[in-house]
Amino acid sequence: MELIIVVGWHGTEIVREAIYEILNEKFHVRRNTKNLWWDLSVPLTILGYKDKKRSILKWIWLCIRALFYLLLGRRSPHKIVLNLNTRDENTVLFWSKFIRPEYLVIVNQKNYTKLIETLIKNTEKNMGKIIYDPSMTKVEIRKSMSFTFGKSKGAQLRITDGKNSVTYKYKNETVKFSYSILPKFSSILIGSALSLGVLKGMSLVNSGFSALKVNSQSRLISKIISNI
Repeated sequence: MELIIVVGWHGTEIVREAIYEILNEKFHVRRNTKNLWWDLSVPLTILGYKDKKRSILKWIWLCIRALFYLLLGRRSPHKIVLNLNTRDENTVLFWSKFIRPEYLVIVNQKNYTKLIETLIKNTEKNMGKIIYDPSMTKVEIRKSMSFTFGKSKGAQLRITDGKNSVTYKYKNETVKFSYSILPKFSSILIGSALSLGVLKGMSLVNSGFSALKVNSQSRLISKIISNI
């Protein structure tokens, strides 16, 4: 399966949903719809089973099905978008040792954590791509393995905040959104998702309009933040 891992201090839920909406236009996609809450959340999501409580007999049956699936099943056509932002750090650190991402998306992460370090190494071993904002992620990543986004001049996907709108530019493509449609605080978050879209060969314009499907969630979070 193709694994797309999203990590960061905050905003990872928006990025996960935006990536899901972008890729769902062209590919078969799955993602975890809630934060990881116990030790088996990661493998259950990857294997496509509901992350819920079960009886002992149901767990045994699930293990048998999963074993046959892993041994005899065909390669899954799905792309898995997994948000690893959770309070249960030990669980994530444990599973990150086995996860080999094709794409690692890092958002709002100034501190270099053990989780980030492990995932970067595993992504590089898998010859994957690491998507990050150099101004927010203070780590050294090989240029051949990276794709950058943000407001800095050297970013591959350039984000420019205007007075009433935000503009995204990648190579010869440009798309602009009013802040009435896309809240200003989420412009960087959506930029990280757009980066993955263009890496998967999708146009910047189409990716942008697909990402706007999560705007209702962005508006809700904006209201929550303004009331804190």
